Amino acid sequence: MIAMTLDGTENSTLPVTNDFRQISLIRNPLLYDGSQLAAGINYDQTTTLTMETVYDSINNGEYTLDEQVYQGASLAAATATGTVVSWTPASANQPGSVLKVTNVSGSFAVSTEVVGVSSNAQYTTYNAARTGVGTPDLLYSGNVLYIENREDIDRTSDQQEDIIVVLTF
Repeated sequence: MIAMTLDGTENSTLPVTNDFRQISLIRNPLLYDGSQLAAGINYDQTTTLTMETVYDSINNGEYTLDEQVYQGASLAAATATGTVVSWTPASANQPGSVLKVTNVSGSFAVSTEVVGVSSNAQYTTYNAARTGVGTPDLLYSGNVLYIENREDIDRTSDQQEDIIVVLTF
């Protein structure tokens, strides 16, 4: 039996702005740089895009949860696509707006506009010196031992979920 408790945002690795639907158990995953085995309990597997454009919801729009975003001349000619997990507009405490995406195809580039397919939101990623494109914590590596698809679970920042997995051989 494997048991764990998810508490709040788990040090910002689990967003509370969106639901989650899948848990998994992976043997020997590698950190993103491939240098060593991951030894933690949970990791942020989103690609983080930090935007340099001044936050302006009227002129630039708002990305929406679960929408597809892309870089390129059009969705059909995109050099990168992804699905929105969370969107945090810039504020006094956070100068750049942060877009977290998953299901990434291609490679997001710095200093390049990211367009929302349904919202038509448009913001430009920071340049390389400002780390406009961040990587997931882990490579897609290791052996998948267990996957469970669940009903979606909405979260709040003060919420806890107990997850128990019973494996029999």
